[in-house]
This record gives sequence, structure tokens and C-alpha cells, in this order.
Amino acid sequence: MSIDISEKDKELLYELSINCRQSLGELAKKLKSKKTVIAYRIKRLENLGIIKGYYTLVDSFLIGYDSYRIYFNFQNMNPGIEKEIVSFFVREKNTYFIASLEGRFDLVVCRWTRNVEEFYLFFMEIMRKYRSYIMSYVVTPYQYAMFGNEYLTKKAKLENRIEWKFSPGKIVNADKMDLAILQEISYNAKTTIVEIGNKLNITPNAIKYRIKNLKNLGVIRGFKADINFSLLGYDWFKVDINLNDYNEYEKILNFIKLNLNTFVIDRSIGLADIEAEFHYKNGEELRNFLNELISKFPGSIKNYNYIAMRKVYKMDFFPK
Repeated sequence: MSIDISEKDKELLYELSINCRQSLGELAKKLKSKKTVIAYRIKRLENLGIIKGYYTLVDSFLIGYDSYRIYFNFQNMNPGIEKEIVSFFVREKNTYFIASLEGRFDLVVCRWTRNVEEFYLFFMEIMRKYRSYIMSYVVTPYQYAMFGNEYLTKKAKLENRIEWKFSPGKIVNADKMDLAILQEISYNAKTTIVEIGNKLNITPNAIKYRIKNLKNLGVIRGFKADINFSLLGYDWFKVDINLNDYNEYEKILNFIKLNLNTFVIDRSIGLADIEAEFHYKNGEELRNFLNELISKFPGSIKNYNYIAMRKVYKMDFFPK
């Protein structure tokens, strides 16, 4: 079931997907509206379930973590066991993305880890608990880049498209208070500095300074609304592409990035040459884009396959 909303609501969602901590005044100015109207629209979108919450884009690579992704295919399953397995991964404090899938795989789990040994112990625990239900699996190191949701509104300018890259870099010095602040805002990105200060017993000015510093260091990449795109009529697809001519890699990747409906580029070793995620209203729209891609680069693409996200169980970019 999808919900019809106005173009103004779509423009507002786009702005909140870029920076949900913008003030009502800033949003009103951009949308040529009044603050009271903007506040009403946000509340209505929240009540409809279109806005599920607000999260902070934390680059945990920069505070000493690596990222791994596991795809699972299951066997001998029933709804009770599936629920138990999903609950196990959701409770695990360092998992940050968990979703059930339709297509090549059944479930995807992404996890932050301090080192390979830590990840190995986590993987061994999975095997001890659930090996009889796991038919096969694929493990890859995982990095990603996210984009704005320009397809939501006709007024978004693609040439100014924002790209948030998450990948290993120089480790920054984040003390216990920095980490406590990140935990407070990781999935409560609109909480005020006063509320954070009261909870952590630190002045609002100190909170403001630390958040600004974490942004300057690149640990905080942005603040986004968690939008239920299915209520807007969109499906979430992931496409894995293998190439005949790897020399065309950058050209093909850039073409995909410039597609309005592309919102994540995945980067891994061992699954596919190019991995990209899209929001489209149906599979036919996706296939039309893929046909355009093949026509644009004849002979360069060996094959592709795609999966659909059925349900997201967890999305939180900061390890707990």
C-alpha cells in the first residue's frame, strides 16, 4: 500500500534526507513556506509512518572498525526459526544493517568489527547456533557510498548530488565522551544539544563543539531521515554486475551514480564487479535502466542479477 503525498511533502522529505537537523526556519526558506506549516507537515509524515525516525551517518571506519557483510541462504526453515535467527542478529550490538531478501539470497547482515579475530568468533557463534539452517553463505569485506534521494522531487539538482563515502582512513582520536554523544544521536539524530547535555552531564556548548569537531573529522558524515520508501510506492533493489571489460569500470560506475534512483554503491571483494542499490516503483523500471546501461556500454557487461529487500530489521551506523 502506498500513500499519496504532495510535491511539497516530497521536497521536504528530500531536504530531511540530506540534513534532518536543519531548523524549521531553514526548511521554510528553502520550501518557500512558513515554519508552522513545515512543522505540521513533518508531524503528519511521522504519523503516517513515512518518516520512521532520524539517524546519524557515523563513519565507524574512522574510529577503528572494519566492516563485513554476510549473505545467507537458509534451509529447513519455519517462521519461528527465522524469527529467532533475525532476533539473534538484531540483538548483536555491532550489527548495523539486517534485512530479509528476495532472490539470490535470503538474509543480509552487516557488522562492525575491531579485527578479523573478533569477526571470526562472531561467525563461529553463528555456526554453532544455526549451521543446520544455513545452506550456504557469502562473506565479504564491505564499504559503501550513499547518495541523496533526488528522485523524490523534480526540483532536486543532480549536478549538486551529495555523496557520503564510508571507507577506511586515518583513525581519529575520539574519547569516551565523543563516543557517548555518538551513541545518543546514532538513531536519534534530531535530539537537541540541551537534551544530550542533560543526559551526559555536560554543557550544551561543549556538546555543540564536540559534534562540530566530529563532523570536521569526518566521523559524522550527515543526519538523515529514515524514510519508509515502500509507503511512497518504491521497492528497494540491489543489482550485482559482472564485467567483460574491467577497463570500463569507472565509466560504468559513474553512469550508475548519475542515475537519480541510485542511492547506494556497495564496494566489496568476492561477490560482483559492481554492486548498486536502487529505489524503483517496480522491477520493470529497474530493467529499463539496466537495458539502458547495457546499450550504453555494449559488450562491457557480462551479466547481472538482482535481489529485492523484503524487510529491514535494523539500521544503525554506530556500534554499541
